[in-house]
Amino acid sequence: MRRIFRDEVRSRNLTKSYWGINLRAGLSTLLLLMLSLSMIAPVAAAGANIDTRIMNGFDWILGQEIEYSQGFKAFVSAVYSKPDRYRMYVDENAIAASAFAMYHKVYTSKKYDENLKSALTFIMAAQTTKKDFYHYWNMTTRKWNEQGKLFYWNAYAVEGLAFAAFQMRLSATLDSEKSLYNRARNAAVACIEEWHGRSQQSDGRWIFSYLDADDHAEIDENGMILTALLYLALYELHWGDRGKMRTYTDWAEKTALWILSRQEMNRSSWAYGGFYHDETNNAQYTDSNGRAMFGLTSYLRTITSLRNQTEPTFSNVRASIYKWSDNFLLKLVDSNWGAYWYRTKSAVAEYPKQVYRAAELMRALVEIWIVLGDLKFEDYALNLYNWMTGVNEKRIDLQQALNRKSEDGGFYIGINANGSIENDSNLETTATATSAFIYGRWITIPEFPDYSLSLVILLVLLATILCVTRCTKLRRPELDSS
Repeated sequence: MRRIFRDEVRSRNLTKSYWGINLRAGLSTLLLLMLSLSMIAPVAAAGANIDTRIMNGFDWILGQEIEYSQGFKAFVSAVYSKPDRYRMYVDENAIAASAFAMYHKVYTSKKYDENLKSALTFIMAAQTTKKDFYHYWNMTTRKWNEQGKLFYWNAYAVEGLAFAAFQMRLSATLDSEKSLYNRARNAAVACIEEWHGRSQQSDGRWIFSYLDADDHAEIDENGMILTALLYLALYELHWGDRGKMRTYTDWAEKTALWILSRQEMNRSSWAYGGFYHDETNNAQYTDSNGRAMFGLTSYLRTITSLRNQTEPTFSNVRASIYKWSDNFLLKLVDSNWGAYWYRTKSAVAEYPKQVYRAAELMRALVEIWIVLGDLKFEDYALNLYNWMTGVNEKRIDLQQALNRKSEDGGFYIGINANGSIENDSNLETTATATSAFIYGRWITIPEFPDYSLSLVILLVLLATILCVTRCTKLRRPELDSS
C-alpha cells in the first residue's frame, strides 16, 4: 500500500512538472515570437508612429520650397539629381497639393494650408492661353517649359486642382479662401472643357500626348481624369450649376466604363484581373493599376450623390475590384509586400521596387476598404505600409532621405535588383508616400502599427515566465514531502 501511494505521488509530481515545463516552454516560444516581431520593426525609426512619419514627410517637402517669382513659392523636384534639382514640376506640385488637402481633411488642421495655397497658385500660374498646363518651371532660365498639347501631366494638374478645391471649399469660411478654391476649380474646368472634344473618345477613353510616343490612352491618366471629373461634379452640386454637374457626371461614367473595359477577364490569360497600361495590351504596371483603382473607388464613393441610376453599377465595380485584388495585386508583390514593377506575357519585372508604387497601391486599398468594408484590404494596406517602414528584404526604413536643407523625412526612391538602395528622393515619391500615410491615418488602422505595444506585451510575457518559474520552485518541496 505504501508503494502504491509513493507511485501516485511520483505520478502527481511528474504530471505537475510536465505542465510546468510545457507552460514555460509555451511562454518562451511566445517570447521568442515577440522578439522576432520586434526585430523586424523599422530600423532607423523604430517606434515612430504614423503621425510622426506624416509630419516628417511634410518637413521634407517644405525643405524643397523655393521662391520662383517675387512673393510666390512652390516645391522643387529633386535634391541631387540633375536636371530635376533645378525644376519645379506641375504634376509633382499637384500631388503635394492633394496631400496637403487630405491632411486638412483628416486632421481638421490648417497647419499646411498656406503651403497648399502656394502649390495651387503655382499650378494655376502654369496654365496657358490654350488652357493646358506647362510641364515645369526652370529655375536656371526662369522660364516655363513644354506645353501646347494635352500632355499627360495635365491629368495630374486637373486632378490636384479639382480634389483640393472641393476638399478645402467644404470648410472654407473666409471669402478670400473661397475665391482661391473657386479659381482652382475654374482652372481645372477650363482645361477639361477646352480639351474634352478633342481628347475624350466615343468609348470614354481620354487621349493624351507623350514626349516619347504617339498620342494614346493610358490607364493611369484616365484614372486621374475620372477622379477630377467626379470632384468637379461634386463642386457643382454644392456651389455651382446642376447642368454642369450632370455633364461632368456623364463624362465620368463613360471614363469609368472604359477603365473597366481595360481589365482582362479571361481566366486563362497571363493578365487576368489586371488593367492593361495602354491600348497595346502588352503590360500591366502596379502604379498605373493603383491609380486606375483609386479612380474607380472615387467613383463608388461619390456617384450615388450625383445620380440615382448609375452605369457602371456598384456591383460591376465591386466585382472588378475583387478580381483585381485576387489575381493582380497578390501576384505583383513579394513575400514582404514590396510592389513589383509590371508584368507581361513573358515575365514579371520585380525590380526596381519603388516606394511611390507601393504608396499608390496603399492609397487605393484604403479607399477600397472604405467603400467595401472588407478587412482584408485594410490588412493589405498595412502590409504595404510595413514594407515602406522597414519590413522589406533589406530591413531598412525607407523614410530617411534628406532634402535640400539636409533634413530627413523624405522617402528613398526604392530598392534595386542588386540590393542597393536608391537613397535619393524627389517630390513625387515623398508626396505620394506621405499622402498614402494620411489615408492610412484616416481609417485609424491600429496605430499603423504601434511597435511600442510589442514592447509592452514582451515585458508582460517576461514577467509571467518569471512568476511561473518561481511558483514551480516553491511548490516542489511540498510535493516531495508528500
